[in-house]
Amino acid sequence: MVGQNQALMFEQVPLVEMDGLQLVQSKAIMNYIAEKYKLSGKDLKERAMIDMYTEGLNDLMEMIMILPFKKPDEKQAHIGVIQGKATSRYFPVYEKALNSSQYLVGNQFSRADVHLMEATLMLEELFPTILSTFPNLKAFQGRMRSLPTIRKFPEPGSQRKPQPDAVYLKNVGSSQTCRILRVTLNEYHCSTYLMTKLSIRITILTQGCNNHILIQGTGGLHCLPTLSYVKG
Repeated sequence: MVGQNQALMFEQVPLVEMDGLQLVQSKAIMNYIAEKYKLSGKDLKERAMIDMYTEGLNDLMEMIMILPFKKPDEKQAHIGVIQGKATSRYFPVYEKALNSSQYLVGNQFSRADVHLMEATLMLEELFPTILSTFPNLKAFQGRMRSLPTIRKFPEPGSQRKPQPDAVYLKNVGSSQTCRILRVTLNEYHCSTYLMTKLSIRITILTQGCNNHILIQGTGGLHCLPTLSYVKG
């Protein structure tokens, strides 16, 4: 159950307050910020390509995110599925898209590039050499790492959320425990979502049973109004 809070339209997080709006639902939040900061392409065709690339990466990352919750006797098989689909179904698409451009769509940075950066980091955590046969993806990741607002993101001690550990799995599985949600533009992502041009990081933290949304931007750290707590 979720405590009463009129800001939470569907009584669940995430919630972002921006430009006088109270934004809920992960995709709605992502779409608003992408539009606001011109990360959705220059026309309808580019937006469609960005959406397709993004949704494909979401499917790939979702396979990784459910891995820790698999039963012990199912994990190895699932790891094999992840690796097989990544190298035969997904990565070839993005490798080809980067043949003649440094970005996935058009000649400018988009939300699809952010998703691709995170997907490659997540896959490398499972398979350290997975990019070795995808030179364009490896070069892309190198370019992204060189951006000042992304450079520190993969490093230890950053706001990037680590893979779930035993304590996290126990808490999420308990109906009596307050869930600690660390999200940004998509609550289903395992890590902080970056907007490189703005250095925006949004994280939901728990202090007691009061969730706060903190936005780390170029102007510093900002705390949005307190949310009601969420029980698993």
